[in-house]
Amino acid sequence: MNPLRRTHHLLAPLLLVGVSTNVLYAQETVRSYELHILEMLSTQNPFGGWQSKWKELLPSFRLKDFTLHSERPITLEFPRTIEIVSVLGSPQISFFSFSPNGRVAVSPYWELVQEGSSYRVGYDDGVEWRLYDFIDRKSYRILYAGNYGPGINGLAWVTGNLFLAVGTIWDLTERNKDKVAPAIMLFDFESMKMRTLIGNYIEASVFYRNRPAGFSIETLLGR
Repeated sequence: MNPLRRTHHLLAPLLLVGVSTNVLYAQETVRSYELHILEMLSTQNPFGGWQSKWKELLPSFRLKDFTLHSERPITLEFPRTIEIVSVLGSPQISFFSFSPNGRVAVSPYWELVQEGSSYRVGYDDGVEWRLYDFIDRKSYRILYAGNYGPGINGLAWVTGNLFLAVGTIWDLTERNKDKVAPAIMLFDFESMKMRTLIGNYIEASVFYRNRPAGFSIETLLGR
Protein backbone atom coordinates (compact mmCIF):
# COMPACT_ATOMS: atom_id res chain seq x y z
CA MET A 1 0.00 0.00 0.00
CA ASN A 2 1.38 3.37 -1.03
CA PRO A 3 0.91 6.24 1.46
CA LEU A 4 1.61 8.86 -1.20
CA ARG A 5 -0.94 7.68 -3.75
CA ARG A 6 -4.11 7.21 -1.90
CA THR A 7 -7.49 8.60 -1.05
CA HIS A 8 -8.25 10.15 2.32
CA HIS A 9 -7.51 7.98 5.40
CA LEU A 10 -5.42 5.36 3.61
CA LEU A 11 -2.40 6.03 5.81
CA ALA A 12 -4.05 4.93 9.05
CA PRO A 13 -4.41 1.20 8.22
CA LEU A 14 -0.64 0.94 7.75
CA LEU A 15 -0.22 1.36 11.49
CA LEU A 16 -2.16 -1.85 12.08
CA VAL A 17 0.05 -4.05 9.92
CA GLY A 18 2.57 -6.08 11.92
CA VAL A 19 5.85 -5.47 10.08
CA SER A 20 9.17 -6.77 11.34
CA THR A 21 11.61 -3.97 12.14
CA ASN A 22 14.67 -6.22 11.74
CA VAL A 23 17.35 -4.68 9.58
CA LEU A 24 18.43 -6.71 6.57
CA TYR A 25 22.14 -6.47 5.84
CA ALA A 26 21.81 -7.64 2.27
CA GLN A 27 24.53 -8.94 0.00
CA GLU A 28 22.80 -7.82 -3.20
CA THR A 29 24.27 -5.12 -5.38
CA VAL A 30 23.02 -1.58 -5.78
CA ARG A 31 19.89 -1.48 -7.94
CA SER A 32 19.76 0.22 -11.34
CA TYR A 33 17.58 3.12 -10.19
CA GLU A 34 19.95 3.68 -7.27
CA LEU A 35 22.88 3.85 -9.67
CA HIS A 36 20.93 6.49 -11.59
CA ILE A 37 20.41 8.48 -8.38
CA LEU A 38 24.12 8.26 -7.57
CA GLU A 39 24.86 9.51 -11.07
CA MET A 40 22.48 12.47 -10.61
CA LEU A 41 24.07 13.35 -7.27
CA SER A 42 27.50 13.20 -8.85
CA THR A 43 26.74 15.28 -11.96
CA GLN A 44 24.25 17.79 -10.52
CA ASN A 45 26.27 18.24 -7.29
CA PRO A 46 23.44 18.91 -4.84
CA PHE A 47 24.38 18.98 -1.16
CA GLY A 48 27.63 20.63 -2.17
CA GLY A 49 28.79 21.24 1.39
CA TRP A 50 28.30 17.59 2.36
CA GLN A 51 30.02 16.33 -0.78
CA SER A 52 33.00 18.69 -0.57
CA LYS A 53 33.58 17.96 3.12
CA TRP A 54 33.58 14.21 2.53
CA LYS A 55 36.02 14.64 -0.35
CA GLU A 56 38.36 16.32 2.14
CA LEU A 57 37.86 13.61 4.76
CA LEU A 58 37.95 10.71 2.32
CA PRO A 59 40.13 11.13 -0.79
CA SER A 60 38.54 7.99 -2.28
CA PHE A 61 35.04 9.51 -2.02
CA ARG A 62 33.10 8.65 -5.19
CA LEU A 63 29.33 8.49 -5.17
CA LYS A 64 29.35 5.95 -7.99
CA ASP A 65 31.27 3.55 -5.73
CA PHE A 66 28.69 3.56 -2.91
CA THR A 67 27.47 0.10 -1.92
CA LEU A 68 24.38 -1.24 -0.20
CA HIS A 69 24.76 -1.23 3.58
CA SER A 70 21.30 -2.24 4.79
CA GLU A 71 17.60 -2.42 4.09
CA ARG A 72 14.75 -2.18 6.58
CA PRO A 73 10.99 -1.63 6.55
CA ILE A 74 9.68 1.91 6.91
CA THR A 75 7.29 1.92 9.84
CA LEU A 76 4.93 4.80 10.56
CA GLU A 77 5.30 5.18 14.32
CA PHE A 78 4.01 7.45 17.08
CA PRO A 79 1.26 9.28 15.16
CA ARG A 80 0.51 12.85 16.18
CA THR A 81 -2.36 15.06 15.16
CA ILE A 82 -1.11 18.25 13.51
CA GLU A 83 -2.66 21.67 13.07
CA ILE A 84 -1.77 22.66 9.53
CA VAL A 85 -1.90 26.39 10.22
CA SER A 86 0.50 26.12 13.17
CA VAL A 87 2.87 23.83 11.24
CA LEU A 88 2.99 26.06 8.17
CA GLY A 89 3.41 29.12 10.38
CA SER A 90 6.28 27.64 12.36
CA PRO A 91 9.78 29.16 12.09
CA GLN A 92 11.00 25.63 11.31
CA ILE A 93 8.97 25.45 8.10
CA SER A 94 12.17 26.12 6.15
CA PHE A 95 13.38 22.69 7.30
CA PHE A 96 10.41 20.89 5.72
CA SER A 97 11.04 18.99 2.50
CA PHE A 98 7.73 18.84 0.63
CA SER A 99 6.76 16.14 -1.83
CA PRO A 100 6.17 17.29 -5.44
CA ASN A 101 2.39 17.51 -4.90
CA GLY A 102 2.79 19.19 -1.51
CA ARG A 103 0.58 16.69 0.28
CA VAL A 104 3.29 15.31 2.56
CA ALA A 105 6.62 16.52 3.90
CA VAL A 106 9.59 15.20 5.85
CA SER A 107 11.21 17.26 8.58
CA PRO A 108 13.28 16.90 11.77
CA TYR A 109 11.28 17.07 14.99
CA TRP A 110 12.81 18.53 18.17
CA GLU A 111 15.63 20.99 18.45
CA LEU A 112 18.01 21.94 15.65
CA VAL A 113 21.62 22.72 16.58
CA GLN A 114 22.96 26.01 15.19
CA GLU A 115 26.62 26.24 14.21
CA GLY A 116 27.42 29.76 13.11
CA SER A 117 25.19 30.59 10.16
CA SER A 118 24.21 26.96 9.49
CA TYR A 119 22.44 24.13 11.31
CA ARG A 120 23.46 20.63 12.27
CA VAL A 121 20.68 18.07 12.41
CA GLY A 122 20.60 14.48 13.61
CA TYR A 123 23.99 14.36 15.34
CA ASP A 124 22.58 14.65 18.85
CA ASP A 125 20.50 12.44 21.08
CA GLY A 126 16.79 12.42 20.40
CA VAL A 127 16.14 13.71 16.89
CA GLU A 128 13.08 12.30 15.14
CA TRP A 129 12.50 12.45 11.41
CA ARG A 130 8.79 12.67 10.76
CA LEU A 131 6.53 12.30 7.75
CA TYR A 132 3.83 14.98 7.80
CA ASP A 133 0.58 14.05 6.07
CA PHE A 134 -1.39 17.22 5.36
CA ILE A 135 -4.43 15.30 4.09
CA ASP A 136 -4.98 13.20 7.20
CA ARG A 137 -3.47 15.90 9.43
CA LYS A 138 -1.11 13.44 11.06
CA SER A 139 2.63 13.10 11.44
CA TYR A 140 4.55 9.84 11.89
CA ARG A 141 8.06 9.04 12.95
CA ILE A 142 9.96 7.29 10.13
CA LEU A 143 13.50 7.49 11.54
CA TYR A 144 15.11 8.09 14.90
CA ALA A 145 18.64 9.47 15.31
CA GLY A 146 20.50 9.02 18.59
CA ASN A 147 23.99 9.92 19.72
CA TYR A 148 25.48 7.80 16.97
CA GLY A 149 23.30 8.90 14.12
CA PRO A 150 22.42 8.53 11.51
CA GLY A 151 23.49 12.13 11.03
CA ILE A 152 21.65 13.94 8.26
CA ASN A 153 22.89 16.94 6.28
CA GLY A 154 20.28 17.24 3.54
CA LEU A 155 16.93 16.12 2.14
CA ALA A 156 15.43 15.84 -1.36
CA TRP A 157 12.56 14.16 -3.16
CA VAL A 158 13.54 12.13 -6.22
CA THR A 159 9.95 11.30 -7.28
CA GLY A 160 6.56 11.53 -5.63
CA ASN A 161 7.26 8.24 -3.85
CA LEU A 162 11.01 8.26 -3.40
CA PHE A 163 12.78 10.46 -0.87
CA LEU A 164 16.43 10.63 0.08
CA ALA A 165 18.60 11.96 2.87
CA VAL A 166 22.38 12.38 2.81
CA GLY A 167 24.55 12.20 5.90
CA THR A 168 26.67 9.85 7.95
CA ILE A 169 26.39 6.45 9.63
CA TRP A 170 28.48 4.90 12.40
CA ASP A 171 30.02 1.45 12.76
CA LEU A 172 30.57 0.59 16.42
CA THR A 173 31.20 -3.14 16.02
CA GLU A 174 34.93 -2.99 16.84
CA ARG A 175 35.80 -1.96 20.37
CA ASN A 176 37.71 1.32 20.53
CA LYS A 177 37.69 1.53 16.72
CA ASP A 178 34.56 3.51 15.94
CA LYS A 179 34.19 4.25 12.23
CA VAL A 180 31.94 6.50 10.18
CA ALA A 181 31.00 6.56 6.50
CA PRO A 182 29.12 8.91 4.17
CA ALA A 183 25.61 7.62 3.63
CA ILE A 184 22.60 8.07 1.37
CA MET A 185 19.30 6.90 2.84
CA LEU A 186 16.56 6.14 0.31
CA PHE A 187 12.98 6.05 1.56
CA ASP A 188 10.73 4.24 -0.92
CA PHE A 189 7.16 4.95 0.16
CA GLU A 190 5.78 2.60 -2.48
CA SER A 191 7.55 -0.53 -1.24
CA MET A 192 7.79 0.94 2.30
CA LYS A 193 11.50 0.14 2.44
CA MET A 194 14.49 2.23 3.52
CA ARG A 195 17.79 1.32 1.85
CA THR A 196 21.10 2.82 2.95
CA LEU A 197 24.04 3.18 0.56
CA ILE A 198 27.47 4.03 1.94
CA GLY A 199 30.99 4.99 0.90
CA ASN A 200 34.22 3.91 2.58
CA TYR A 201 34.73 4.23 6.32
CA ILE A 202 37.13 6.54 8.14
CA GLU A 203 38.09 6.64 11.81
CA ALA A 204 35.52 8.44 13.91
CA SER A 205 38.24 10.54 15.57
CA VAL A 206 39.14 12.04 12.18
CA PHE A 207 35.49 12.72 11.43
CA TYR A 208 34.85 14.48 14.75
CA ARG A 209 37.69 16.93 14.14
CA ASN A 210 36.29 18.13 10.82
CA ARG A 211 32.80 16.76 10.29
CA PRO A 212 30.32 18.11 7.73
CA ALA A 213 28.21 20.99 9.03
CA GLY A 214 25.06 22.50 7.69
CA PHE A 215 21.69 21.24 6.54
CA SER A 216 20.00 21.83 3.20
CA ILE A 217 16.74 21.14 1.42
CA GLU A 218 17.22 20.47 -2.29
CA THR A 219 14.61 20.77 -5.01
CA LEU A 220 13.34 17.68 -6.79
CA LEU A 221 16.32 15.89 -8.30
CA GLY A 222 16.43 15.15 -11.99
CA ARG A 223 14.03 17.95 -12.96
